[in-house]
Amino acid sequence: MYKLIEYKKRVLLAFLLLFTSSVLSTESSFEIAPNSFEQITTHVESIELHRQERWRLLLHAVTVPQINDPKFLLSEPKFDYKSELLATIEQLLSTENLTSDHHASCRFPARKYFIEQELAKHQINVSFPQANCTGLKTYIDYVPFEDLELVFASSDLNSATSMMGHIFLKVSGTSSRNNYVEHALSFYNEITSNNPVKLAYDGLISGMPGYFLVKPYQAVKHRYIAQEERNLWHYPIKADEYASQLLRLHLWELKDIDIRYLFQSYNCATLTLYILGLIEPAVLNKEDIWVTPIDVVKASQQANILDTPSVLLATNWGNMALPLSVPDQLQPDSSAYLAIGKRAQQTVLELGFLPASHKLEYDNRLNGYESELKMLDLSVLINVDEQSLKLKQLGLYSVTTLAMNPSKVFNASHFSVGIDSVYKSPESTDRYSNLQYYLKLNYGIGLSKRTLMSTVYTMLDMTLATNLSDSYFSLAPRVGMLAYVGDKNKVQFEISRVFNEINIGQHRTSLSSQWTHYLKGNKVVALKIATEQSTSFKEKSFMVSFDWLF
Repeated sequence: MYKLIEYKKRVLLAFLLLFTSSVLSTESSFEIAPNSFEQITTHVESIELHRQERWRLLLHAVTVPQINDPKFLLSEPKFDYKSELLATIEQLLSTENLTSDHHASCRFPARKYFIEQELAKHQINVSFPQANCTGLKTYIDYVPFEDLELVFASSDLNSATSMMGHIFLKVSGTSSRNNYVEHALSFYNEITSNNPVKLAYDGLISGMPGYFLVKPYQAVKHRYIAQEERNLWHYPIKADEYASQLLRLHLWELKDIDIRYLFQSYNCATLTLYILGLIEPAVLNKEDIWVTPIDVVKASQQANILDTPSVLLATNWGNMALPLSVPDQLQPDSSAYLAIGKRAQQTVLELGFLPASHKLEYDNRLNGYESELKMLDLSVLINVDEQSLKLKQLGLYSVTTLAMNPSKVFNASHFSVGIDSVYKSPESTDRYSNLQYYLKLNYGIGLSKRTLMSTVYTMLDMTLATNLSDSYFSLAPRVGMLAYVGDKNKVQFEISRVFNEINIGQHRTSLSSQWTHYLKGNKVVALKIATEQSTSFKEKSFMVSFDWLF
């Protein structure tokens, strides 16, 4: 009898423990059966899932939607974050098209994964209908994400969409066939016209067709390194399993989506920044009015998701024993500068800002050739003696390349358009009080030769200038040289002669020399001495400038 009572006690105790465990489990975890739309929406609304930064990034709509394709935004034309979340859940719960790639689970696997994982953090287990996603399975099998890298390709000034460089992702690992494979995942645009006016309209206003493509990395590397002679920086990306899987699935969601490419607001850099935000939303702290590829690298470094990079040099660099170390930090593409000195025996101060650019005097060695790109170049001139402030120039666009393609005969070129100041009376002793402004269009072409550490060139510039009261056409042949001295210095010399500036029949000769020193922390100091002379005047100038690159 005693043994029987003890046995019953043990059975009762076991039952109580089992019951208690079951109750506790029930209180801390919810199991939602398929097709429970009301239950799921109740839970996502309770945790305000639609307000999470990653949800907005999955929609590429941190502020406003950047992708408006109805195949991508399910709540169009009345889009908002909550409506899109509910529309996604509704389609994920649908039992139609479960055997085809058209089911929402196949089209939006990242959204599904995000909803499941975020609810699981609150002990809510969701079960959606299982779809047969053949295409998605093939992508997962053949495009492994064991290693993830951010890749920056140096600028290509021959391409309107690559003037600031290009940014893309590289993934690698062992495929389902046990082969090691590497892929490049990148956002490209399709240029449909050679008309510069239409190109500007499409690129800035209407948008160009954009495509997110997956390509074998070896082919992409060959194109950049061998064909276009552009250097590649590889930055390993640090991501946990959740973020890596979310990014992997989201890239699939961009397949077959109509994405409009806009130079200034939604380009390869913007899209890549949104994608990297899935790993660490803090990278979006760097989202400016205009995001460049270098901005993506800087934002990712500040968010601490990048490891130490490696640099793959272009083919033409392999034949050059360069006496410099390759830096692992890219040169920033925005700058502000201050210059002070003497011009026409007057003390002047010049202030300038370049939101997207690099100057000819900057360190261009890692581009493989000398170049200059200026966009929205604004500078003002302050006459300290007269206490006056005047606009010096507003350059809309300017590009210069020297020895970019050694195989071409005419391999030096310059093009610029913008508002520039000209002395109304060059012979006047009070020249800075007599500035007048012209809209200038300048084109130059010539020859250049690059050696190990220097470049020599000769060019003929042709300028067409106009304002409300006057127009003129001038010619200006020039000869110059640039050379690196050691690892931190650059010298420049140039002589030019301008014929028929502002229609006064005078010819002006200019001789300039400049020494530039590269400081730590992306700072540049320069000393420039110049002489200008015509039949009626002679002017000497001496300027010291300080540039801050950011």
